[in-house]
Amino acid sequence: MTWYERFKFEQDPYVVVEPSIEHILWNRDDLSDRAALFSFIDRVQQGQRVGLKIWGPAGAGKTWLSRFIEQQLTSDSDAKRLVLRSRTPALSSSPFNAFYHHFLDSFLPNLDYIVHTLNERYSPDATTSEAWQERVRDRNVGACLWTIQHRPSFKPVCLNWLEGERLSANDVRDIGVSSSLNDESKQFSVLRTLVRLATECFDTVTLVVDELENARPAARARALSDAFRELLDTFYGRFSFVACWTVESLDALYDVGFTEFLLRRMEYTVDMEPVSADHAPNWLASVNQSYRSDKWSGADLAPFTEASIRHLIGMMDITQRYPSYILLNCGAVASSLPESQDEIDPEFVDKVRGRGILEYVSTNGLMM
Repeated sequence: MTWYERFKFEQDPYVVVEPSIEHILWNRDDLSDRAALFSFIDRVQQGQRVGLKIWGPAGAGKTWLSRFIEQQLTSDSDAKRLVLRSRTPALSSSPFNAFYHHFLDSFLPNLDYIVHTLNERYSPDATTSEAWQERVRDRNVGACLWTIQHRPSFKPVCLNWLEGERLSANDVRDIGVSSSLNDESKQFSVLRTLVRLATECFDTVTLVVDELENARPAARARALSDAFRELLDTFYGRFSFVACWTVESLDALYDVGFTEFLLRRMEYTVDMEPVSADHAPNWLASVNQSYRSDKWSGADLAPFTEASIRHLIGMMDITQRYPSYILLNCGAVASSLPESQDEIDPEFVDKVRGRGILEYVSTNGLMM
């Protein structure tokens, strides 16, 4: 039996992975920008156009926060809200191309619903490809979506077209488009049309883009910046934008290459600050609760105690008390707990520290 099974966790709660929606509970009341975050969410729910910048160092919880926003927006059964996610991973030769394809990964599972909704709206007046092209206000996208609805055997070809795959002349003719999506300007035009159609089928559409610090060189970042600004300028409502950067300061966004023109359009900012020592017990209890089985009847902090988690946090460099680093240390301590011991006390934390397996520990002793 693993240590976490002993304490009725469904899985190891301290493994650092991208969180799923069902394992997210709000636990950052210590953030200075908490009010800005919830104001942003409120305005999105009202259908307003609005933007949010999330920044902080690696391990600060930016992706977690974007997932929390997604959870808040999609948990209301009375509203149909769509959250689309994308990112610009490291080592990508074309940040926009990577962004576009990750956007499609999130968008395409909703494509059938959007096409079906548009068909209900357009019928019985618009039944031809030409009529869809006029309604969609984009010849190629209109022809593509009409083909998916009325000639489903050609759907794989349509998806290849959206993905930017090179099509044969026969494929281009069969689905009614004018050419392949072989450059970024065409891909952005299609993306903008797809987002617009989504806003016509959902109450709100939120685009979340992570890892934007990887949009290099600066010229590439400026191009992405202009694309995001144009998206914000295109829609008067039902659209919101969340951008996440791994940077050490807000000014670093300009150094990376993102422009003042975009950043001014994004009214809200959240700085992912370190977890405060006073808030750490509540934070860890929430993490535990989100992974704990209903069969557990003990303390929310177990196997830690308030004294031991405060002691562990106090050992860490005050500038490195970010969620990912705290979880790594919690995992190192908890996995070292012998079966004969049911509780982690401060003395046991000291014992684990002596083994040299804790990260970001201050060399100056406790830093409460």
